[in-house]
Parts: sequence; C-alpha cells; structure tokens
Amino acid sequence: MTADRTILPCLNTSYSDLLLPFTANDAIAVIKSTDGIRNIQIGSYLKPDGKIDMSNK
Repeated sequence: MTADRTILPCLNTSYSDLLLPFTANDAIAVIKSTDGIRNIQIGSYLKPDGKIDMSNK
C-alpha cells in the first residue's frame, strides 16, 4: 500500500508534537551523515523546562 500524496498534511500540528510520545516510548533517532551513523534518544533533546536543546548532540 502506498501513501496518497494528493492529501495535504494537517496545518494545525507541529513535528514537535511527536516529541512527548517518542520520549515516553524511549524512541531513538538515527542520524546519518558523512561522518557515520549516530543513535540518539529523542528524550535527550528535551530540557526540564520543556524547551528543546539541539546543542552538542
């Protein structure tokens, strides 16, 4: 089954809405670059005040 690309995505959501469910399920992001592959837990990006910290990851 292929995705129907004629339907536009919901404009009332944000990709950051997925951070909490991903964190609750201990999701891991696979980051690929020319330097190699890194696995980073999504929860490591969340600060205690609810903000996102993308530095030094």
